[in-house]
Amino acid sequence: NFTDVIELFNRMHPDIQVKFKELGSNSGDIMKDMEEYENTLRTKLMAGDKDFDLFWIDSGIKQNYYIRSGCMLDLSSYSAITGKLDKMFTGVKDLCTYEGKIFGVPDSMSIPVLKVNEELYKKLGIDLPKENWSVQDFYKLAVNARKDLNGDGNADTYIVEYGKDYPLFMQRYRYTHLDSLNSKVMYKDSELADLLELWKKMCDERLILEPEKNSNGQMDREMKSNVLLYMDFIFGVNHGEKKYVCFPAADSGESYPVFANYLCANKSSANKEIAVDFLACYISEDYHYTYPDHGLYADIAQYAKRVDPMVVFTPPSEKNMDILKFVYKSGKFSNMDYDLQNYEIETTGRFMRSEITSQKAAQLIKDKSKTMLEE
Repeated sequence: NFTDVIELFNRMHPDIQVKFKELGSNSGDIMKDMEEYENTLRTKLMAGDKDFDLFWIDSGIKQNYYIRSGCMLDLSSYSAITGKLDKMFTGVKDLCTYEGKIFGVPDSMSIPVLKVNEELYKKLGIDLPKENWSVQDFYKLAVNARKDLNGDGNADTYIVEYGKDYPLFMQRYRYTHLDSLNSKVMYKDSELADLLELWKKMCDERLILEPEKNSNGQMDREMKSNVLLYMDFIFGVNHGEKKYVCFPAADSGESYPVFANYLCANKSSANKEIAVDFLACYISEDYHYTYPDHGLYADIAQYAKRVDPMVVFTPPSEKNMDILKFVYKSGKFSNMDYDLQNYEIETTGRFMRSEITSQKAAQLIKDKSKTMLEE
């Protein structure tokens, strides 16, 4: 909500008018518009264009390119920025930093979690896992969650509804072992192959419910009464007592993917100090505590005191607070790469259909990751 941010900014600079300029055709095709935006932005930044002071980078574009290029103003020497980031959840500041330089401030951060079907959870009478549970724990829970609740002699409940060609724990594994900022691929072939084998075992044992397609050919993602966990990308300080769990990890040392959109200052700007003032307003306590859906500050009590009267704030449960602390502290910069994800789905599908071995699939995914990072 830039209107409120501009109001805060104009208290400091009443004579400055903030203008916005859209890059792209705004055609309605999100992928096309993002590509056009990225191409235009890259051209302007590489040319040292000074006619804009701030710019936005979404997790859906190649953020790593911009961050490594050094086209952002380093914000690490500005106390108006660092002081605010220090008050946020531990780890948020690190997610805005590369090689000791703060390259931008968070517009928002998305945390992939699994939402619990609480009615089914009560019926199953099982314990929910702690934050850093393993894929082996996930398998055990999947077995325990498979019950015959309608009494017809057949198990009718599932731990998740998920496409068989893309293991649920693949995303977390990828972002732990793929360092797009430093162009490093750290996949362990045997470990990745074992993960694929475990996923196939779970599918073969009918522990995973495969989504049905609707009339438009899209996967039906509505929560079903017989499925325990569902993926959710919208999780934060305003989620009250609702139950969630983290995605499972292949090993205890895995990082956790966090997808962030950043507002950055143009290094070539002629108005650097003013641009920093706007960024400081954008991540100010006045703004974040007023709108908790964007909230990254760790002092939960302040949200209840300062929230906008039109916004309903439901403080996070102790369990959800533990998840937030864990995810941000172990969070790793993660840049969505749809081309790589599509290749992983295609390759995993070949393995699931027994066209290639798990070892071959792991090697192909590793090689493709290296190739794409080098492009």
